[in-house]
Amino acid sequence: MAKTNAWLLSANKIKLALAQYELIEIITEPMIYAVPVGPVYCQNMLLWRDQLLPLIDLELLSNHLPTIVDKKYYIVVAWQLKEGEPLHYGALTLLDLPENIVVDDEWQTLLPQNLSEVLSTASLSCFNYDNNAIVIPDLKALYGEKDGE
Repeated sequence: MAKTNAWLLSANKIKLALAQYELIEIITEPMIYAVPVGPVYCQNMLLWRDQLLPLIDLELLSNHLPTIVDKKYYIVVAWQLKEGEPLHYGALTLLDLPENIVVDDEWQTLLPQNLSEVLSTASLSCFNYDNNAIVIPDLKALYGEKDGE
């Protein structure tokens, strides 16, 4: 029975959890640039520390229409393709601030059947928290990267 801390992310009807080390920074007033050739859920780039990061809209990623309310928060996330290699970065949209939670291995459950194709193939696992299925994404797969690329 292992427990670990995680960040709970919410965007309308989708809830994800990230390991604490994957969330790098919360941004409230970003510079965003349109990139209309990307997938529908990733048609913007966020400027962060002189880098343009792909910005994934979690609502669009989950096949839900975006809320009329503007996104309030943006987070920068990081992952490694292989141990010892440099970090890779991306950004996500959120309606609420991330919540720090404790997750227990015993809470593991099956992935919801109504996940988008992208999210279902880019998920590592899922757990039940407060009567909600919380998806643990594989950031590397979510941003379309593979080992050695």
